[in-house]
Amino acid sequence: MPETRDNILFEMVSQASDNLQATLEELIKVLEVQLNKDIPYDTCNVEEILNKTLLVLKPQILEKNVDIAKDLQENTIHYPKAYLESIIYNLLSNAVKYSRPNVRPYIIVKTYSENGQIFLSVKDNGLGIDLNKYGDHVFKLNKIFHQGFDSKGIGLFMTKNQIQTLGGSIVVKSKPMDGSEFVVKF
Repeated sequence: MPETRDNILFEMVSQASDNLQATLEELIKVLEVQLNKDIPYDTCNVEEILNKTLLVLKPQILEKNVDIAKDLQENTIHYPKAYLESIIYNLLSNAVKYSRPNVRPYIIVKTYSENGQIFLSVKDNGLGIDLNKYGDHVFKLNKIFHQGFDSKGIGLFMTKNQIQTLGGSIVVKSKPMDGSEFVVKF
């Protein structure tokens, strides 16, 4: 039975409603982060969290044949575990998602310490971001830099909020078609 105009319109409205619901749920999570500055800190094992994240992303990693390296000079971070899991997941899933076609994806996850501060770096050889064009918008809500991907523009916004709420910072270094590096200072 061919789809009628009403069925098509109903499907479009339904999809828009689902997208709006998902966006509102993400915004509620961001507000909870901003309001919950007293969240308890945990002694987090970075390799354990990283391995758990890689397991969740395994289908995408296998599909794209991603090569992932670890350089964990600091394996323990004192931070809320749920936030650290979310930060690592968002940065890794973006690195996998925005890989370049016909180039084997390579991601290196690094932790290190400088002047008593602990850093997390996620660096890839993917599509990159044109920072001259989008630099002021990278961590803003609903900003999308590559078309054709299932993206809502919420992940980096939420990641930045989780980090800044607890006094940290995040920066990005990136060039189009030359990858990105996100560096978190805890």
